[in-house]
Amino acid sequence: MKIIKKQNGAVLIIAMLMLTVLSIIVISASSTTVIQQKMTTNLYVKELARQSAELTLQQAEIALLSISTSALNQRFENTSGYYFYDKNRQLSKPNNWNNLQALTSNVSLKGIKPPVYIIERMPAIKTIGNSLAFNQPLSSTYYRITVMAQGSTKSAINILQSIVKK
Repeated sequence: MKIIKKQNGAVLIIAMLMLTVLSIIVISASSTTVIQQKMTTNLYVKELARQSAELTLQQAEIALLSISTSALNQRFENTSGYYFYDKNRQLSKPNNWNNLQALTSNVSLKGIKPPVYIIERMPAIKTIGNSLAFNQPLSSTYYRITVMAQGSTKSAINILQSIVKK
């Protein structure tokens, strides 16, 4: 006669615990992958915005240097992208650009809005040098170009500045 042992279901409980642990590991790994993908995409968009801003800044510098000083100075009316320097103007914050009529760049990169920029005429600065006469002050005109490039996310904003002597 055979003796049949009664089973308690311990194998089923262990299998269910292992399945639960494996499910948690898989869910955790997939959420980490999604977060990393979002971070990579945001970094890519930020880099595109930076490149777009740099390219716009270079183009604005070249355009500024190619215009005669007299023709350029006629454009400064504190409107349409040409402004006189104002020490209270805070261009480092995107919200402060809402009150400005900025020039729009023709730089076009996928996923990036066309950058905007303004040109400010700085106060006169007397410089010494660039002359055969020692200590003879020469007057130079300085312009500050500020560019803002914005990607598809709120954190993908780049603001660059350059000062050009003409």
